[in-house]
Amino acid sequence: MHCDRCGEEIKGTTYYTIRIYGNDINPKNDYSVTTATAIQNSNTNLMALFNAEKQYCEDCKEDIEYYIDNRETEEDKELRELSDFENLSD
Repeated sequence: MHCDRCGEEIKGTTYYTIRIYGNDINPKNDYSVTTATAIQNSNTNLMALFNAEKQYCEDCKEDIEYYIDNRETEEDKELRELSDFENLSD
């Protein structure tokens, strides 16, 4: 199995997926879920059932989490990695 982001082989027994759900509720209608959301949830569950989700190695998962948490750009990532490297060589 290979990571869908970096292409490297996923080592070990753990791979990661990312699930982001849109929850569309209507407060004027007893907070019920709309038909569009029900369809989206069904599609998401079917993708998981048929292994259509993208799979990531641990390093890429950590990069993605950091990006989401910090809204890091690719340039920011390069600077962070350079800084981490320089700190190791000190």
